[in-house]
Amino acid sequence: MKGEHPVRILSGKGLGDFKWLPDGRIVYSKGEPDLNLGRADLWEQRVNATTGEPQGKPLQITHWAGFGINSLGATANGKELVYGRVWAQRSVHVADLAASPAHISAQRQLTHSEGNELHVAWTADGDTVLFFSNRSGPRHLAMMGYAYNANMWTLEDF
Repeated sequence: MKGEHPVRILSGKGLGDFKWLPDGRIVYSKGEPDLNLGRADLWEQRVNATTGEPQGKPLQITHWAGFGINSLGATANGKELVYGRVWAQRSVHVADLAASPAHISAQRQLTHSEGNELHVAWTADGDTVLFFSNRSGPRHLAMMGYAYNANMWTLEDF
């Protein structure tokens, strides 16, 4: 490579960390949406070390589920990898807030699912919490009454 023109080796959604190995392979993580923030697999792309041109199509080398991958590293000889597995689950919690002295009490979990949920706001009357959820598939805006064991509704229900 003479530095004349950049060469596109990889492109597309979800590309993450990568390592260029001594044998001419690039091993990289590629993520997809999943129930808990996302999931990722490891892929490889062979590259011509002289031209930087990709050689053949990318090859998926793992078929994992339920976690992401970060901090990809390799030994100097390229025969071993190290990586971080990332898994997260967010749920919505509520608590009473006292003014003086400032403290919270009566903490409780509002959402109970294996999905990933992130609070957005309260309704003006303070009876309902709006939150993003992916418990039933793609991320959507949902709301739940504040009362214990209240039902959850999605905006499609209205």
